[in-house]
Amino acid sequence: MRIHSSVVLCAVVLACASNASARLGETKEQIEARYGRMEAGVYQLKGLTIAVGFVNGISIEEHYWKKADAPFTQEEKQELLRVNSQGFEWTPVPVPKNSTAPPRSWKRSDGATATDASRFKVKATETVIKQLRETERKQKAKAAPLPSGL
Repeated sequence: MRIHSSVVLCAVVLACASNASARLGETKEQIEARYGRMEAGVYQLKGLTIAVGFVNGISIEEHYWKKADAPFTQEEKQELLRVNSQGFEWTPVPVPKNSTAPPRSWKRSDGATATDASRFKVKATETVIKQLRETERKQKAKAAPLPSGL
């Protein structure tokens, strides 16, 4: 019975992760359609808390954690990587040769990164972030009022 309960719990958490995962590059509207409205600066869905960092309305960084900061299983980590792949491949960052610990960070083939510390975090590349910030700066410059007398 204990093994069966563990399998059911793992299946439920994996289902939640796949349904409850924003994706890098999604807009705030897309993320709110997936999670509902943000409350107190985070999204809450099916036992997960998700904090999303936006630049110019696009998700560039996402933090996931479970209630009581319970650790993610290897299967849950793989599912979070899968839903945040956007067609790119994640590769584990090598751990020291004498370590038997599983990977705690990954790099996507486009340069995005993922880490597993106390929370699972995915982040877009610095190039993408810079491009989004430059677009935001240009949009603000266009919207700025003209000096009086012009």
